[in-house]
Amino acid sequence: MAARLPTWLVEALPEEQRGALVIQTSRPRALALRFAGGIVIELGLTQDRPRAYVVRGPLSFAYRVDEGVDGAAASELCGEVAAALASACSTDLVAYLEARPSSARGSSERSSPRATMMLTEGEILRGRKLEHLARATEVEAVELYLHGAACVQSCQFCAYPRVRARQATLPARLGAGLRVLGHRVTKASDVLDWLARVVAIMRARPSGRVTLSGPDCLRHPRIDEMLELLAGERELGVELLGPLTRLSEPELAARVAAVPGLQSICTSLLSTRAEIHDAMVGTPGAHAQVLKALANCRDHGIAFKVNVLVTPANIEELPALLERCAELGADVVNLSLYHPESAADALVHASWRELELPALVVGREALLRAWEATPPRALAGVHAHYLPRCWVPAALREQLLRTPRDLQDNFRHPPGCARCRERERCPGLTVPAFEHLGPDAVEPIGSDPRCDS
Repeated sequence: MAARLPTWLVEALPEEQRGALVIQTSRPRALALRFAGGIVIELGLTQDRPRAYVVRGPLSFAYRVDEGVDGAAASELCGEVAAALASACSTDLVAYLEARPSSARGSSERSSPRATMMLTEGEILRGRKLEHLARATEVEAVELYLHGAACVQSCQFCAYPRVRARQATLPARLGAGLRVLGHRVTKASDVLDWLARVVAIMRARPSGRVTLSGPDCLRHPRIDEMLELLAGERELGVELLGPLTRLSEPELAARVAAVPGLQSICTSLLSTRAEIHDAMVGTPGAHAQVLKALANCRDHGIAFKVNVLVTPANIEELPALLERCAELGADVVNLSLYHPESAADALVHASWRELELPALVVGREALLRAWEATPPRALAGVHAHYLPRCWVPAALREQLLRTPRDLQDNFRHPPGCARCRERERCPGLTVPAFEHLGPDAVEPIGSDPRCDS
């Protein structure tokens, strides 16, 4: 069935995979390719699938695997396929996908009117992404990931410090290539011009919003110029996402507050106790900085959201932590379990596997106890992301859980999920939880009174 594909597309695929390729039915403007070994690579247009495992300009790639297939092999193949197709035939592939017929079913599966797109600082070198953004009028929110924004923290759940260490040991030619692909080669003038062009596109959208993110966007060497540029925008929504501990500096907090379109900032608070938070982020004094930053936000009228990553280190105090977030005035508390961030680079996949999973993966019983001990007033602003639905009591499920639109590569449905009537609304287990706790870590809805709907 590979003959159904255009010759130029088949020839761009990894040579050892061409003979085993089978086309599967997929959504409009998308394609699903089944390779040997039970691996399916799904490719489509970024504007239709704003969240994906690999994004290469206007193209997005994701993968899924048959039961029992190792995700590591699938992630590597997905990266290879993405790199090969984006390099050899990106323009032709975009045209080919755009020509695939639409349908009533497809219209419901495409991104919502408030679709989000991510652009990285390195994509300054590839102007087509901005051209694509200008055409994708359904995109009303853009996240700008600033690679040049160095982070001073070394979080125990973050793979990127290990990725950077691995890149430093690569041969010079390959290391330079990685830097060219988006990490260290952009000039200050390029960054500011890039931001200005994105702002010009997004201000014309009815509900346009730009989010600055990165390792720590407020530590970007050109953040002052960026804030100055954004201070002149009254019609554009602005958000900041990251550690943002520099907001503990009153002068910087005042400059951020002066951005007319500022909607909110989002940072992390991982414990009520300084020693636990500081240990989790690998930085003494970080807890005090976060609290000072949030106090400055409150003083300047800046709305803020708080990310809470639940691990064995803070699970016992989760009720108190959620109460503290409510007392501080958080509009939203984004609660999640540890899951590795997807990336096009096998280095990331290898690096998260070196992390100490027993220190990161919390179990279902501990989380159910925490829910039961949390007073209702502390749950009012909680949004729980990427949790198995059976890990939340039935009485709280609709209030807390946010159904994921698109999963990346880092979740698994154990066999028991097949018996659960809410499977289609559930992401399943994170890969670390599946590997550390095993397939019995889920309880199909109806088998446990606490989770029986």
